[in-house]
Amino acid sequence: MSEARRLLDPRDRGGPAQPLLLVRGLKKHFPTKGRFLARRHEMVQAVDGVSFSLMKGTTLGVVGESGCGKSTTARLLLHLIEPDAGDIVFDGDSVSDPQGISVRELRLQMQMVFQDSYSSLNPRATVSDIIAFGPKTAKKLAAQAARERDEAVSALDKSVEAQILNLLADLRRELNLTYLFISHDLNVVRHVSDRVVVMYLGRIVEAGEAEAIFGRPGHPYTRALLRAMPSMDPDYRTEVSPLTGDPPNPINPPSGCRFRTRCAFAEAVCAQATPILEAIGNDHDVACHMMVPGSSHGRADTVAPVND
Repeated sequence: MSEARRLLDPRDRGGPAQPLLLVRGLKKHFPTKGRFLARRHEMVQAVDGVSFSLMKGTTLGVVGESGCGKSTTARLLLHLIEPDAGDIVFDGDSVSDPQGISVRELRLQMQMVFQDSYSSLNPRATVSDIIAFGPKTAKKLAAQAARERDEAVSALDKSVEAQILNLLADLRRELNLTYLFISHDLNVVRHVSDRVVVMYLGRIVEAGEAEAIFGRPGHPYTRALLRAMPSMDPDYRTEVSPLTGDPPNPINPPSGCRFRTRCAFAEAVCAQATPILEAIGNDHDVACHMMVPGSSHGRADTVAPVND
């Protein structure tokens, strides 16, 4: 799509420079169910104050261990789950504002491709009926008209996966699409993403351009994730797990930095104060006391800012 065509795109209400998606302080806590002798009002802090922006025509990768809140965040964006707090702004219109964009209008502009198609599709329905369901519902098309029109890479053969990823890239360029890409495969995330956010236990611990995240990671958790990536080179085979132990219980997460119970560099300040995302380079933010001069962490004044 030419630049002139993009500027004239009637879907682009806010102009090309306005972020397609702004997420501010998104939060979702789930009440516990079925736990023996569970205390009242215990809540699973699945997503706890997540904020990010997604520019038009770009791909934002979201990474982190299972249970970090990636999928819950995606469901919150489409209001498949109702947020407890926070705001979602689509092309300048807030979902929470009565004068903004409605949930129905939002869903007409966004759609989710679920990770596990086997648990998302009706085995009794034909492929054509499954694909036609979207146009029937969103566009109010008759069944036959919907079947005459047309649509992610888990459990696919690698060669097929590559074809799908290339197709997604082609569609993004041709239609000026915007993607939020959630995956455990960091090699794929690096290949497709312009920017990346790293989540841990419901919060974002690092965010920035993909090459900055993969080339100059600032957070100990991000560095551990990257060291765990499988390599085709036997000389770089991972012998010892970069991360020890399981993530803490999201019902009662650690005080201060939530990663401190698994971090080799944790000090007293890490338990006492919650780190916030701080700029360490151009469009590169990290939530770690080590990266903030004067934070009272022993390594803070020895870590130089990253020049991305």
